[in-house]
Amino acid sequence: MAGIFLSQADRNRLQKLVPKTEDAALKRRMQVILLYDDGLSTREVAGQVGLSQPQTRHWRLQFERQGFEIFHLDFEQPDAGSASRTWRKTGRPVKEIKKARGYASPKLSTQVNPGDAVAEAARKVLRRQFAQLLKYEKRVRTDADDIEAVHDMRVATRRMRAAFDLFEGVFRKKDIRAHLKGLRTAGKMLGAVRDLEVMLDNAGRYLRELPEDSREGAAPLLEFWRRRWAAARQRLLEYLDDESFEVFKAGFDQFLAQEGAGARKPDAHSPFRVCECAPVWLYQRYADARTFGPGLESLSLEELHDLRLRFKRLRYAVEFFADVLGETSKDLVTGLKKVQDHLGELNDAHVAALAVRSFLDDWQAAQNDLPVSERRSPAPMLTYLSALHTVMHDLSVAFPGAWQDFNDSGFRRKLALAVAEL
Repeated sequence: MAGIFLSQADRNRLQKLVPKTEDAALKRRMQVILLYDDGLSTREVAGQVGLSQPQTRHWRLQFERQGFEIFHLDFEQPDAGSASRTWRKTGRPVKEIKKARGYASPKLSTQVNPGDAVAEAARKVLRRQFAQLLKYEKRVRTDADDIEAVHDMRVATRRMRAAFDLFEGVFRKKDIRAHLKGLRTAGKMLGAVRDLEVMLDNAGRYLRELPEDSREGAAPLLEFWRRRWAAARQRLLEYLDDESFEVFKAGFDQFLAQEGAGARKPDAHSPFRVCECAPVWLYQRYADARTFGPGLESLSLEELHDLRLRFKRLRYAVEFFADVLGETSKDLVTGLKKVQDHLGELNDAHVAALAVRSFLDDWQAAQNDLPVSERRSPAPMLTYLSALHTVMHDLSVAFPGAWQDFNDSGFRRKLALAVAEL
């Protein structure tokens, strides 16, 4: 079943039109297209806009055939590739702006010291990750087959958001609001691509082990995901070429390069150095994860997902302070990564299962509109869905064993030794 794939420019225009449109029916039509573009199923879209599923599916099909003509508006269609050729307020193409601009902060110190004020330690941590973002941006732009490039760039944005969370309160909110917004937007664009890359990679490895006829039966699902991936990647590239991304990077670079920028003045006699604050923050994140222990056998998938995020926050905190925690911190990171990866595989299977079910809802509805002789069996795709549920079951059952590696005296001893370095 074909989906709705808007370019970033089209999506922005449509989002601006919705609040300005007085005709309720026309507004619902626009919302239908935007929600489909978000990846929602027909059932989900219909529920949100208050239309029946046949009506919702009708407007999707009409949009696929007629485009923006269904809105009866003089809607300007952007020229292909316009995002990289548009002349902005500067009077120069975006690519020329990027060529002329250098970034100062990645060249400055990233070495965290025990006596650093936490605001400046945060700046060093952020500089290191910003340099990673710039590094992997180049690979994302030039190599569509390098699926790890999107992952690594996305991780850089996540680490920077995690750093702002860890160092919460050391910067004035008004001074970092724009930086956080830029990181969220970049992470969302990268995530849309990465999630589909993971689903395609995992499904591809599973299907390669099956007979040819089973692989062919799952082709509609993979073709749909590939189209969504191509559209998401195109939107990502348009975003990377947009001046808003350049403005974010330039402003963030300036913030990271200027010592004291945005930092709150600490109260007299309150902890403000790394050696004073890091132990508290590390043990707090350790406690946040350990609270799941008593009910471990009955955790839901949503709770396990929450636990995965807590492990990630603890791991990132250890990595941020690795310069001052000694060699023991490497063992901590290795152990945390093992548990995080276990929960990550579980989450990947859960996300993929939801995506398969969403696809099958729309695909089966479309099959019902075909002559019986032309309808295709969903059996291969249902078999894959069953395999995903098996993975989820096996990983859930095995998790208590992985938990024990974290919840033992050996891990606590290593954490104490690392903190003792401060």
